[in-house]
Amino acid sequence: MSGSHTDVTALKEYEQKLHYLAYHDLLTGLQNRLSLNEKLSSLINQDVEQRCALIFVDVDNFKYVNDTMGHTFGDRLLVKISERLIDCHTSNTTVYRIGGDEFIILVEWFTKKEELEKMAVNILKAFKSYVEVEGSSMFITVSIGISTFPEHGKDIDSLLKNADIAVYKAKETGRNRIVFYSEPMNEVLTERIYIEKHLRLAL
Repeated sequence: MSGSHTDVTALKEYEQKLHYLAYHDLLTGLQNRLSLNEKLSSLINQDVEQRCALIFVDVDNFKYVNDTMGHTFGDRLLVKISERLIDCHTSNTTVYRIGGDEFIILVEWFTKKEELEKMAVNILKAFKSYVEVEGSSMFITVSIGISTFPEHGKDIDSLLKNADIAVYKAKETGRNRIVFYSEPMNEVLTERIYIEKHLRLAL
């Protein structure tokens, strides 16, 4: 019986480990994109309609850090960045790393746009002081794009895409700033992609 109990315990521990690996980013320990998709889907499909939001945080010039300092240094920097974002966490938010230098803060409920703006400003402020990695002090800035449910999309893909478009706009207009998604951004980006595609064909 004791051997059977040990086997069951080991199996449960193994299942818990697999579950953790499936839903967490191994580098930072943050929840990952799969976890975000499931949580956001649950919020969207609730019977009671509530507003939620995605605060998309993208590290400025991170490719330059990887290219000059190496990927190991870049990974350690990402861990430090994730810690700063966790420090900005509130009772109604969760921080996710969805890949590379891209992070999402899911706001499960809010009433006014100003609440989201305040959260985003606090994130920018969190990077006012330098980040220390391996004895090197680095000043990091981030660009932030925000999309809200249901105004900017009624499904996961639309909300992520529109938050990403807002980040693109934040970077395009100078980085280290906050941009809320709006429909004209989508039109401008679509037009730009169309022009670039036809320029490549012409060349």
